[in-house]
Amino acid sequence: MHSDHFQMQHLVYEHTHRYQLLSRIAYGHVVDCACGIGYSSEVLAAAGVQSYQGFDIDEQAIQHAIERFATDGRQFAVASILSLPLGNASVDTFLSLETLEHLHEPQRAVREVARVLKADGIFAGSVPTRFYDERCRDVYGPNPYHVTRFDADEIVQLLRTEFEHVWLGVVSLDLVSIARPVRGAAAGSAEWVGNSKWGETKYGSFIFVASRKPVDELVSKLLPQQYAVLHGMPTVEVDAEHTMPLYKTIAEIEGLVQDRDAALRRLEVMIQDRDAALRRLEIMVQDRDGALRRTEEMIRDRDAAIRSNEQMINDRDALIAQLERMVADRDAAIASNEKLIEERDALLRARDTPTD
Repeated sequence: MHSDHFQMQHLVYEHTHRYQLLSRIAYGHVVDCACGIGYSSEVLAAAGVQSYQGFDIDEQAIQHAIERFATDGRQFAVASILSLPLGNASVDTFLSLETLEHLHEPQRAVREVARVLKADGIFAGSVPTRFYDERCRDVYGPNPYHVTRFDADEIVQLLRTEFEHVWLGVVSLDLVSIARPVRGAAAGSAEWVGNSKWGETKYGSFIFVASRKPVDELVSKLLPQQYAVLHGMPTVEVDAEHTMPLYKTIAEIEGLVQDRDAALRRLEVMIQDRDAALRRLEIMVQDRDGALRRTEEMIRDRDAAIRSNEQMINDRDALIAQLERMVADRDAAIASNEKLIEERDALLRARDTPTD
């Protein structure tokens, strides 16, 4: 349990009511094994307690206990109930609340407690009832740290392996309806009315007192009226501390969910807009691709026309070359004819010229 939990009164009650009850019988040198952060040392500060020693396997919890609760008469150390750094027959009162259910071999712990207790010492503690442990599992989910469960016969049988005298009771934190006079209310037995589950002994934790000596006198100090209402807290105060903050948290979560849903709706609109833009872009791409295909066809047609023109040019050039050859042949023929005419004219002149 973290120290911040003590800021809420209903959690204080939940974690101190068992110690409050056992403080009635604790005396002498008291050892509290599985003491957590050490708050029990203040609850147990009774007239009969000469010294207090708290053990826990959690180093961080022990460090907190030392810083907050340690005094000359209160000491804290890291240790396990399976191996206690204590001498034989050195302890008057050994307390261990809500511990044995965490052990695979709880009989080893009981044997170790018996070793350190004096002959007339008392071992007092608590374990969840089997029904309550299983009910908590069904309601809150599995608790992997609770490895052993006890019904009444099982816890008594376990304790009697080392202690002849065992008393067993039940302590639980319940929501009850109480009727009493405004003035003049006297302590005494309570009248139980209706089908209240308050009288059932299967809820909560078994609380036990075990010793090698008879425990009747201790039990009469523990529960002088057979029943004890250790703490009372109006439901409205529980709601103020616990329920209403939960409702507020739920409301805040609902607000966050609404904000998230609104954001999702906005995102859906953005996605729709994006999809529409993508569709428009796809159409543009298709149009571009069509234009590219048409351009490619035009380029192919142009290239074909260019190739056709080149062929026509080649044919023209060939024709021109042929014509040039024909002109050259004609010119040569004309030149030859002119030469023949000149020769003929020369012969005619020669013929017509008289000779002496």
